[in-house]
Amino acid sequence: MEPLHLKNEEALCSYLTKFLKDKPKAVQLDGAMSASPNKRVFLVFESSVTGKTYKLLGQTTRKSIQRFVELAQEHGDAAVVLKEYGTEDGETGLILATDDEPNGWLCLYYVKKAASRRTQAA
Repeated sequence: MEPLHLKNEEALCSYLTKFLKDKPKAVQLDGAMSASPNKRVFLVFESSVTGKTYKLLGQTTRKSIQRFVELAQEHGDAAVVLKEYGTEDGETGLILATDDEPNGWLCLYYVKKAASRRTQAA
């Protein structure tokens, strides 16, 4: 299954708000009812702040999604509640601006595969 591509953080917030409402028993973004590893890319969006494209993984926790939506509503802008973060293994991504580590928000820099680029160019 291809990941869902969203335009920006506001579209991401809208999708995640709907997810929280439509899947009240899901404990993570992939809809699982119990926590389980899932590093599959689930959502892709472009940051309006950095201009980079990021992927949100299926095992992103419900708790972190709720925190993202709450912060976005509190600040009136989903883009300002995320900040860049670098992991020890050199990966970069976004975390909630109120945190110093991911805490269940699994959002990493997204590199399109060459095949995807050829398909989109055609």
